Order: sequence, then C-alpha cells, then structure tokens
Amino acid sequence: MKKKIFYACADILLPSPQPEQGLVINKKAEMENGVIKDRIAEEFRTAENQYLLLDILKGKPGFDGIIFFTVYQFLYGKHFNLKLFNDIQNQNYEIHFARENFSFYKNSKNNQILDFIISHDLVFRRKEEEIRNLIY
Repeated sequence: MKKKIFYACADILLPSPQPEQGLVINKKAEMENGVIKDRIAEEFRTAENQYLLLDILKGKPGFDGIIFFTVYQFLYGKHFNLKLFNDIQNQNYEIHFARENFSFYKNSKNNQILDFIISHDLVFRRKEEEIRNLIY
C-alpha cells in the first residue's frame, strides 16, 4: 500500500518544544499510513487568522494532507477558523490533529467531531455572565 505524504504544522504559540510536537505529529502520520515530507507553519503574527497557511499549501501540490499538532491552532482567532478548515478540505487535503487524534479525510467530514470542536469553542469563549443567564 502506498504511503500518504503529509505536511506537519507545529503550534508556534504553545509552550511545548517543537521537537516534542514533531514526535507526536510523526506518530499520527504513522497511524495514518503516511510520512511527513515537509513542515509548514504560521508565524506568531499570523497565527490568529492563519492566512499564510492556505497560500503555502497551494504552492506545494502533491501532498495528501496536513497534520496539525493540535486543534487549538484553529482557535487562536475570535472563533474556530471554519473558513480555513473548509478551504483546506476543498483543496482535497486531509486534516489531522495529532494531540487529539482527530482526523478529517478527503471528501468526508467527520461532522460529529467538527460539531464538538465548534461547540467547545463557543462554550469556551462565552463569558461567565452569559452562561449564568442561560442556566437561570
């Protein structure tokens, strides 16, 4: 069986050493019958909106997908970056999150996991006052 080829994308804002993140990302690649062939990353000034990432992906065809260290890389902006998520999938790339062991394959979204991520984001960002108003 042919091995899949992935990009690795470490989390530059997380206080975890990049070599450590690399080990976890490489393990996820193995689990997906693949190998890491290149590394891409946002820089700290663009991590909030990740606008460089899609341009980088478009400029390097021939990969099966991208393995992010954590789903939190999509949560550094005001909301879960669903636009980037959809743009990556629309480019026919798989999306994997190594730390959480979540996977989204080509032409097939795992809507249960995606709904969980977005719901978590909405609850996580809600102000305590808003939560109390929902309960009472």
